[in-house]
Amino acid sequence: MTGTSNPEVFIDSVLNEMCSYSNGAIYIHAIAGSPPYSYLWTPSNQNSQNLTGVHAGNYSVLVTDINGCTATAQAEITNTPPPIVFFEYIYPDTCHKQTGAASVVVLGGFPPYQYHWSVSDSIYGTAVSCLNEGNYSLTVTDSLCQVLVPFNIPLIPGPEADFKTYPPVTTIDNPSFRFEDWSFGVINDWHWNFGDGTGSDGKDAFHTYADTGKYKVVLQISNKEGCKDTISKMIIVLDKITLFIPNSFTPNGDGINDYFFALGQNIMDYEFYLYNRWGELIFHSEDIYQQWDGKYKGKIVEESVYNWVVFYTEDRAGIIRTPKAMKGSLTIIK
Repeated sequence: MTGTSNPEVFIDSVLNEMCSYSNGAIYIHAIAGSPPYSYLWTPSNQNSQNLTGVHAGNYSVLVTDINGCTATAQAEITNTPPPIVFFEYIYPDTCHKQTGAASVVVLGGFPPYQYHWSVSDSIYGTAVSCLNEGNYSLTVTDSLCQVLVPFNIPLIPGPEADFKTYPPVTTIDNPSFRFEDWSFGVINDWHWNFGDGTGSDGKDAFHTYADTGKYKVVLQISNKEGCKDTISKMIIVLDKITLFIPNSFTPNGDGINDYFFALGQNIMDYEFYLYNRWGELIFHSEDIYQQWDGKYKGKIVEESVYNWVVFYTEDRAGIIRTPKAMKGSLTIIK
């Protein structure tokens, strides 16, 4: 500008970046022109006199005095990089057996290197093992820099055992069961124990029992990594479910077939209704063991054919209960 002089800019010092930490700096001073000065650094857009806290690179500063006269200066910041850490391998923890492991390769920087694994204060080599699943870190230090590297040990969960039984309860008439594997995960071996001294191998199983009773069926599964899981369930083989209702009786007092009664096993919620030919209820019982002497209103009923209906529930050890109904006829002979 006419009658004025331009400012001049001088680089006082350059602090190079260390360990890639954004700690580079350029220090300047300006003279001549007409203070005060304003500053604009490119490409960082800082507007202070000195450039601080930057990465390596080429930077320039534009200095403007109060009259709008300008001057520029340039400088380069270099970087002294830290070592570079590569994971050679990361092994997972398998079914919580502390099989996790990691190993690193370190390049660059300024050897020698020092290693510190967060898992233990006593591990300083390039590898670590016997790790549970989780998050860890490794600190690598060379002659000038320090690098913190996080890493994760994943978990490969072991298999989870489960199975279903068809049917869950049966009777000695057909004491056969199908056991279907419903386990989860990678499985290589299955072993069944049927609770009666026998067993089998394989994913699914079939078994027939020789007697009634409760049996604890155990399934053990495993994979090639040695992970195991076991589950047990109870199955039941019942005696027969039966209900027998006679079709005649002779309430004549001769001591032979004088009473009417039902016979049954594994029966509950029993209700028996007997009607004459006019539909009148002449006998009702909610007890399967109750005997009827053939009397209605104090007298032996006449010889005839009577109709009955019975409602009941087949009880499979309280696990499966099936409502049923039957109807039939009863002949009374004097």
